[in-house]
Amino acid sequence: MRIFLSIIILSLVSLTSLEAQIFDPSFSTGGIVNPVEWEARVQKQNDSVYHLIYTARLEDGWHLYSQHRAAEDGPLATEFSFNDTPDTYELLGQTREPDVEARFDPVFQMDVKFFKEEVSFVQPIKVLDPDLTQVESEVLFNVCNDEMCLAPETIPFTLSLTTGGTLEMEVGEASETDLARTQALKIDLKGGETLSANQEEDSSYLSLFLLGFVGGLIALLTPC
Repeated sequence: MRIFLSIIILSLVSLTSLEAQIFDPSFSTGGIVNPVEWEARVQKQNDSVYHLIYTARLEDGWHLYSQHRAAEDGPLATEFSFNDTPDTYELLGQTREPDVEARFDPVFQMDVKFFKEEVSFVQPIKVLDPDLTQVESEVLFNVCNDEMCLAPETIPFTLSLTTGGTLEMEVGEASETDLARTQALKIDLKGGETLSANQEEDSSYLSLFLLGFVGGLIALLTPC
């Protein structure tokens, strides 16, 4: 009898664990660390003009947004910033990006410009200080898939004008301003309320099944 009851308890624990896995939203989305990798390099054009090239490589299913925001309630735009001064170097125009057509984004329910798989941004600069050997910059961005967006990240770069490579690059935490901008985004996931209702309904059905299962076992084990 004790062995039989132990089997029943283990079965109930397994079913409860299964319910948690099926209906816990964090179970299906957990474990994602970083779906985008950045690489930066310098390409020398002549003695004073250089191209700073930033390349993002994204995992399947994820996308990175353009620098040009579609609307105030749209996604956070990718943004580059530089440590240029009148004595060191100057930016030659805006940071360039590939010209892509706006496509429908299921998270924001609007047409926006975004990039998949791989994209490169190019910033031309003109060096004013002949002794300048490195340039500091950073990129603010966030990535999304068809269901959600991750928190924004800021990555600083230190680029060498002599070797053309990256001296330093690390993932930084988003500032309070960045987080506030992200929280201000209007994210209305289509079908989200329906999905939540269905999950609650399915959870109730499974709970009723468990209760019925236990009740039936008690009836079988209870002497008449």
